[in-house]
Amino acid sequence: MHAYGQRDLPCARCGTPIVRESFMNRSSYSCPVCQRPPRSR
Repeated sequence: MHAYGQRDLPCARCGTPIVRESFMNRSSYSCPVCQRPPRSR
């Protein structure tokens, strides 16, 4: 929840800019360094 709405601002943990990803008419905000990638099936 720390990243929600914080697009382009630095991550509180590592300082990398937060990115916004849109899908199904919704937005998701995350740090590309700290956020784990989805598990493959």
